[in-house]
Amino acid sequence: MSDNTTTPYLVIAGDLTKISDGDTADFIPQDYEWVPSLANLDKGTPNKSGGYLRLRFQGIDTPELHYPPARSCFVEEAAKARGVKLLDLPDIMYEQPYGAEAGTALQKLTGFDNQDVHYVPAYVLTRGADGYGRLIAYIVLASGVDGLDHNTEMMVNEALLKQTLNYKMLENGMAYYTGYSRMPKEHRQTFIERVKATRAQDPAVGVWTVAPDPTAACTLIDEGSLARGGALILPKLFRRCISYLWAINLDDYRGTLLQWMQRTRTCKDAQKTDMVLVDGDLEPIQFDQLIHCDGQQISLLRDPLEMLFMEAPDEVFPPVPLVEPEKEEKVSDVLV
Repeated sequence: MSDNTTTPYLVIAGDLTKISDGDTADFIPQDYEWVPSLANLDKGTPNKSGGYLRLRFQGIDTPELHYPPARSCFVEEAAKARGVKLLDLPDIMYEQPYGAEAGTALQKLTGFDNQDVHYVPAYVLTRGADGYGRLIAYIVLASGVDGLDHNTEMMVNEALLKQTLNYKMLENGMAYYTGYSRMPKEHRQTFIERVKATRAQDPAVGVWTVAPDPTAACTLIDEGSLARGGALILPKLFRRCISYLWAINLDDYRGTLLQWMQRTRTCKDAQKTDMVLVDGDLEPIQFDQLIHCDGQQISLLRDPLEMLFMEAPDEVFPPVPLVEPEKEEKVSDVLV
């Protein structure tokens, strides 16, 4: 697995136009002539529908502010194979504790907390887009940095990395570190050290004021268990929990969270997703193997700072066998 330490980032000048939540922003570049020169590290193409690009902040994940649950992939595949029409999903967005606070924190960092500000000059440092067309990027405000030129390539050193909005969201405690395999190793280490320092602050700041231990157990009863008034957990785990609960409520799924996550591995191309390399291990494992379930109590077995998520489709992983449940779950009598 490459750490991509020698691959430069493309510098794109333009304007931030909207902050959607703590780790998502809309951006209008000066032009689109740079698109063909993107490094081929991600297979996605920047999506400029609406005249802007959606940015995905590299290396961080903030509590969800408006998460629309997805239907379980194996339910969709089973329904399609059997010609069964599924009910449409309700149009509902879920918010985690500190989702709004994270969005407000990013608005303050960018100046969008001022109602008279409608655009903010910025630079995007990127190597490519994800599968949804979002640019995976570091973002720096033009007012806070010198020496960057539009449509040029450069290495991102530690000093520049610490000026990014990504780093500042870790610094103020409003974001979780989320390491991916295509993020340079030295960048990951800088972010990890920042999170360790932020978590050690007294008094606590940001998400660490309400959930100081990311491996602490929480009780999963219904969507309200993890919503605005519930427990704050790692956003990546939150998204899976909410989708799991929807499978129960909408598609008559019967099984535990772990069984549901294992079942999703049977979906087309799912084997290459949710793979994690843990500190000290030689081979990646599935994310569900890092989750402990004891009845309605769920928890992470390892600190997220020790996790490195693999990015498909370029990585090749060894097969991971499914764990046979004591009682097989079902997704309605029709879809078994």
